[in-house]
Amino acid sequence: MKKFFLFSLLIGLSIQLSAQCGYTVAVTTPDTFLCNPSPVQLNTTATGAIPTNAVYQWTPTTGLNNPNIPNPIATPNSTTTYTYTVSTATTTNLITNGDFEAGGTGFTTGHALGTGGSFGLLSLNGTYAVTTSPSLVHNNFVFCNDHTPTGTNMLVLNCSSAPNTSAWCQTVTVLPNTNYTFSMWAMSTVSSSPAQFFVTVGGTSVNSPTTITSATCQWQEITFTWNSGSLTSADFCIMNQNLAESGNDAAIDDISLIELCSASDDVTITINNIPATPLSASVCVGDSILISGVWQKNAGFYNTILTAANGCDSVLTTELTLTSYTTNQNQAICDGDSIFLQNAWQTQAGFYRDTLQALADGCDSIIVTELTLINFFGFDDLTICDGDSVFLQNAWQTQAGSYLDTLTFVNGCDSIVTVQLSLIAGTPPDLGNDVSICQGDSVILISNLPNVSFEWSDGSTANNLTVNTTGNYTLTTTSNNGCQRSDMVTVTVMDFPVISFSNDTVFCPGDLLEITASTTNTVTYEWQDGSTDSSISTSFSGTFYLTVTDATGCQGNDSITITEGQLPIINLGTDTAICVSDEIIINASGGNNRSYQWSDGSSNATINVTNAGTYAVTVTEENCSSSDEITISEIACDCIVALPNAFTPNGNNPHFFPIIEEGCTFSSFKFLIFNRWGQQVYESTSATPNDTGWDGIANGKDQPVDTYIWVLEYKSIVDDAAIIRKGDLLLVR
Repeated sequence: MKKFFLFSLLIGLSIQLSAQCGYTVAVTTPDTFLCNPSPVQLNTTATGAIPTNAVYQWTPTTGLNNPNIPNPIATPNSTTTYTYTVSTATTTNLITNGDFEAGGTGFTTGHALGTGGSFGLLSLNGTYAVTTSPSLVHNNFVFCNDHTPTGTNMLVLNCSSAPNTSAWCQTVTVLPNTNYTFSMWAMSTVSSSPAQFFVTVGGTSVNSPTTITSATCQWQEITFTWNSGSLTSADFCIMNQNLAESGNDAAIDDISLIELCSASDDVTITINNIPATPLSASVCVGDSILISGVWQKNAGFYNTILTAANGCDSVLTTELTLTSYTTNQNQAICDGDSIFLQNAWQTQAGFYRDTLQALADGCDSIIVTELTLINFFGFDDLTICDGDSVFLQNAWQTQAGSYLDTLTFVNGCDSIVTVQLSLIAGTPPDLGNDVSICQGDSVILISNLPNVSFEWSDGSTANNLTVNTTGNYTLTTTSNNGCQRSDMVTVTVMDFPVISFSNDTVFCPGDLLEITASTTNTVTYEWQDGSTDSSISTSFSGTFYLTVTDATGCQGNDSITITEGQLPIINLGTDTAICVSDEIIINASGGNNRSYQWSDGSSNATINVTNAGTYAVTVTEENCSSSDEITISEIACDCIVALPNAFTPNGNNPHFFPIIEEGCTFSSFKFLIFNRWGQQVYESTSATPNDTGWDGIANGKDQPVDTYIWVLEYKSIVDDAAIIRKGDLLLVR
C-alpha cells in the first residue's frame, strides 16, 4: 500500500472483485486524511460491462450529496468508511411453479385443499385452491384475472384463523453468502380485514408484515433483499399475520427468488477535527491586555492560531470583557437646602460625578448623580365649562373661586399651589326620551341649539340624524369657547312579530284540520276571513293568511297552504289458495313514498306467505291511509318429491332430474339448468317420472366441475296453481 502527503494524508485503497457478475468496481479516490471537514470527490471505475439496470449504492449515506451515483461528493463530519456497491439481478427464478400455471404442484401449504360447501369450493376457513378467478371457488369472492401477463392461474386462500399456518412453502437450493431478491404479488378477494403477509426462512421472519390493500382485484407487490449467509438450502414460507375469521381472504401469484450479483469497494476519510480552544480575559475600562501580539482594550473575541507539526492548526479563542462600575442615581432637595456631592456642598441643580477607589481588582467606581430642586409655591388659572368639575382643595369643585392645595413630598418639602377657577356658561342638547320603531321605519334625532357645532357618535356634523338601526346615539355640541355638552338617546328597532306555521299541510278527505299559529309578542290576530282567534278550523283546501300586531304596532304576515290529499289505492287481489309448503308473494306496492304496516308486523311493500290465513295491510301515502286484506288457504298439490343437490355424470348417479310422485300429471311443466354465467345448459318440458334428466353435457361438451342453478316451473291439474321452485346443484366428476 502506497502512502504520500499533500495538504492531507492520502492512503491507497483495496479493490474487491465479483467475478460471477462479469464486472468489477474500484474506488479510485485514495484513503484521505483531513484536518477539518471539507468536500472530497469520490471517483470510481469499473472493469467489464455493467448492465443498464444496475443499482448504485454508497453506504453509509451520511455526508453524501447523492448516495446512488458512481461519483458523489462526500463531506463527513467525522472519520467514515464509505462502501461502494453495484448490484444487478440475474434472470433465473429459483421458485418452481411460482405463477401456478402448473396447478397445485411444487409447493406445500398449511391450508387444506377446498372441498366445497354452501359458499362454494372454499366455504371453510383455512382452505385453498388454484383457479383462474376467486369467484369460481367462493360465492362472496370477486371475479379477478391473475397477475401473470401470459397466464391464467393463481393461488386463492380462505385464510386460516389458526396461528402459524403457512399460506405457501417451498425449499430452494441457494449459494452461501449471496444476495437474493424475493418477490410476490397479492390481492384481496373481499374488501374487509385484508391479509398481512410476511415471509419466513427456516421459521424465522425475514421481512416486516405488509397489509395489502382492501381494494379487491388490485395486485400489490411485496419484495425485499435477503442474504443466504451460510445456507445452501432455504425453506421459504409465506405467512399471514391477520387471524380474523371474517374477511382476511386473498390471492397470491408470481412468486420469485432472483439471485443478485454485486461488486463493491470502499474508501476511508479520516477527520482530525481539532476544535478551537476557548479562553477568557477581563480588564478594567480604559486598560489594555496583550492578545495575539496586540494590545487590546475593546471587548470582543480574538483568535490566536498555533501551527502544529502535521499541518493542522489549533485556534485559541479569547473572549475579552471590560469591567465597569459606573452607577447613575437621582437626588432631589428642597430649594435652599444643600447636599455633599463631587467633594463639595451643592445647592444648584445639575450632574455631579464622584469616583470611589475599589479594593478587589483596582477598577474605580463612578457614581453620577442628577440633582434637582423642589420649589415651594405655585400659582395657576383654570377655566372649566359650566357643569364640569375639577378636583381642587381635596374635593370636586364646580363653582368659580380660588382654591389652595398643599402638596407634601417624601423628602419633606411642601409645595402650595393656588388655583383661580373660572366657569364658562353653556346649554346641553336634549334629544328627548328613548324611542322604539318597527323594522323598515326610521326616526329623526334633532337639536336646534344656536351658536354651537354638532358631532354625532357616527362622526356626522349636522344638527339632525336619521336612525333606522338599534343603538345608543350620542350628540356632542361644542360652543365657540370650546365647551362641550352631550346627550344620549337609545333607539330600539323592534322585530316584526314572528309567525310560525308548520310546513304546508295535506289533510285526508273527510278530516277537519285545525290551523294554529305560534307567534311572539303578539297582541291581536286577523285571518283573511276576518276571524281574530289564534287558530281556525277548516275542511277545505286553500291558502290561509294571517296578520298579527304586537304592542308597539309592528305587524307580521304569513300564510299556510292546505291541500286535500287522496286515499292510497290498494288491491291485494281475491282470496286464493297455495300448495302446502309452497310460497306466495302478496304485493301492496304502488304510488310514491308509501309506508306499509302488515298484520304480521312487517313493513315492506310485499310479504312472502307460506301458511294459510288472513293477511291485512294498512298503506299510508302523504299522511292518508287505506287498508285491504286477503285470505290464503292451503291445498295438497305438490307432486315433486325432491331434487338432489349434486350428481356425478360419470358415477353412480349420472343424471339430474326432479323425483316426481307416481300418478302426478301436469297441465304445464318446464325444467331449466343454467351455469354461473347465466347461460342455459339444459331444458326439459317432459314431466314423466322416468325422464333421464341432464347428463352434464351441453352443446356436445362435458361441462366443468362447478355450481349450477336450476329452475322448475309447473302447474298441477289438481288446482292449476302456478308453482316456481329454484335451487343449486354441484356437478362432480
